[in-house]
Amino acid sequence: MFSSRFTLVAASFIVGLSFIVGCFVLRTGESPLVQTTGGEKAVMTLGEAAAALNMTEAQVKLIISSEERDPGDERMKLPYFNINSDLYISRAGLLAWIEAAAAERRHYTGETIR
Repeated sequence: MFSSRFTLVAASFIVGLSFIVGCFVLRTGESPLVQTTGGEKAVMTLGEAAAALNMTEAQVKLIISSEERDPGDERMKLPYFNINSDLYISRAGLLAWIEAAAAERRHYTGETIR
């Protein structure tokens, strides 16, 4: 009888401990969609992207509007999306866009891209 009770208590303890450890792991783990490997966010706000580019928010918006004016242009465009009225920019896409824009020596005037 003692052996049966001991086994039940030990099994309950192991299950409970496993549950607690599992909850702790899930609570502290970061989603791969939210965090990149370096701990930086995968998506930036307009202000964060402007700061990363060492530009103003108005300059980033000028780039976006310039690129939208020419839908037939096959060049890589600034990677952004909107949620309601908030603008978000992909960090990985932004780095690739910087390389492409610099290699092509783009000039943004607000109306066209040269």
